[in-house]
Amino acid sequence: MKKVLGIFTKTVTSLKTYHVSDMAAALSFYALFAFIPVILIMLSVARLIVTDLTNQSTIIGEASLLFGPQVGIMVQGVIKRLLTNANIDTWAYWAGIGGLCLGASSIFIQLQRSFHILWGIDT
Repeated sequence: MKKVLGIFTKTVTSLKTYHVSDMAAALSFYALFAFIPVILIMLSVARLIVTDLTNQSTIIGEASLLFGPQVGIMVQGVIKRLLTNANIDTWAYWAGIGGLCLGASSIFIQLQRSFHILWGIDT
């Protein structure tokens, strides 16, 4: 029991010393920041797939089956907007690629900083 308490105490002390919660919060923020560009890219690619009525019906049906009829209606609305706004598609794709590169770079920079702090490497 004393050994377990010693390990727990050392763990909590290390977590406070290295500010692990701050590093985890920063990493979560950058990961969330990179999530929105992925959605933009997915919508741009989805526009290429849903031009056929059969594909539209299949996607709407699967969404309704998996998540309920309200989600199916929402997906149908998204598909309708994708097909009516062709010029937004190219912009969204390139904005998504740029945002994804920026977000991924931020994640790797934060990971590098965190590892340097944890391993005691001076930069």
